[in-house]
This record gives sequence, C-alpha cells and structure tokens, in this order.
Amino acid sequence: KCCYGAQAYRTGVFNCCSQGLSLKDQMLQTRSSTAPAATAPMEGLEVPRIRQLLLSNINSYGSGRVVLSKQELSQTSPSDHLLEMISFSNSCAFGWVMAGGRAKVLQRVAAVKFSLERAETIQIDGEAWQLPAPCEIQVQWHRRVRMLRPPTCPPGVWQGRQSPGFWHPKAKAQPRH
Repeated sequence: KCCYGAQAYRTGVFNCCSQGLSLKDQMLQTRSSTAPAATAPMEGLEVPRIRQLLLSNINSYGSGRVVLSKQELSQTSPSDHLLEMISFSNSCAFGWVMAGGRAKVLQRVAAVKFSLERAETIQIDGEAWQLPAPCEIQVQWHRRVRMLRPPTCPPGVWQGRQSPGFWHPKAKAQPRH
C-alpha cells in the first residue's frame, strides 16, 4: 500500500490540477444504440478537459463502492448491452466519489472510440498497466459471459445494493435500440 501512495504522489494524484487525459481534440466517438454497428454510426461527443474516463457495466466500482445516485442506479443493468460512461475532471473529483460522493453518468453507450495522444495508465477489471504509446481505443459489447456476484449483503460498503435480482438478465429491460 505504501508503494501505491508513493506512486500516487509521484504521478500527481494529490494535485487537483494534474495533467488531463490526452484525448485527441477532446473528442469521443459514441454509439448509443445497441443495433448492429453497420446500421448505427458513431457520433462525436466533445468533452471538457478530463482526468479520468470510467466505463462501467455494473452498479459499483472500486471494491464495491456505489458511485451512482439512486436515480442513475435505477437505469443501470449488466444485461442492457450499454456501458455507463463517467468522467472526472481531476483527481479530487474522483477522490470525492471514492469517499462516498456520487458521480453523474456522462452518457450511456453501446460503444465508444477515442484516440490518446500520449502514453497513459489504463485499468481493466482492476488491473492497472501502462499503455506505452499513443493509440486508438474502442470499447464495445462483445458477448455475454456468466458472472459471479457477491452474496446478498447487509448494508455496509455495498449499501445493500448487491442483490441477486440486479444480476439476473430478466431483472431489467433487454437491449435498447
């Protein structure tokens, strides 16, 4: 844990004015429809300077922390083929959410594509790694897989929101078009 703290200090995590994400032209290409890509083209979405872009398909992040409001949670489902796209303007905003604040969904997308202009740190399923060079990243639904879920939990860090019904594919609406 000391190593994480040292790296956070070195990379500017405690600096609310730290370097932003190197999005080319501050643009994301998004597709909100779950229809096949050939029939639903990507649309441009200009975003302000951001430090972090978070794509999530479940109702929690980072050790089960619930980062969305009750209203946003009611529209979140792991079986709708959509990702909740959340952005943080700086590391202080992200820290606020990790401390119990709530984030706002920027957009719900079936796919997102963006270009990075320099090396960046990427985290996928909790595993962080250094992307060594500029590149183009595209994230989209690929296939359904069986997921493990935590047992029904009493209120605590998960605030009782990890229930069996959330994870059942028929618990929420099927793919939206």
